[in-house]
Amino acid sequence: MKRMFLIPFIFFFFINSVNAGAIYNCIDRDGNIIITDTPQDGLKCALKETFRESSPEELAEKKDIKKQKVFEEKNKIKSNEVILYTTSWCPYCKKARDFFTSRNISFTDYDIEKDKEAAERKRQLDTGSGVPFAIINGTKIHGFSPEDYEKALQKNP
Repeated sequence: MKRMFLIPFIFFFFINSVNAGAIYNCIDRDGNIIITDTPQDGLKCALKETFRESSPEELAEKKDIKKQKVFEEKNKIKSNEVILYTTSWCPYCKKARDFFTSRNISFTDYDIEKDKEAAERKRQLDTGSGVPFAIINGTKIHGFSPEDYEKALQKNP
């Protein structure tokens, strides 16, 4: 008799342990997130995570992925925002363009004599009339100044 009682008891725990650890994120009509172990009828639910032990291979792969992400983050090529306001005849404007081109730094170049909208933007940003006028990562720089350009490039967003 004890065995007959024990078999359904073991079977019950075995069936429940198969689904144990499943977590669902459900969203109701108001946008509230409900976290539950069973999907709720009438709600959008997604399986969040299943708890189980990872194999040594899976753990090694996860570790490698984390190392790769850290490596990529440390060695990420800096992206700078560089805007130049120039003219076609200005020798210092040419030097400014050459400065960024030689360093493979992309920039947006506006010729204020050919582009009236760019000329108006420059007037709003800069009280002076000289060129080149650069905005590098939000830093305004009047004239051609490699030192100031380098400093502004270090302020990567």
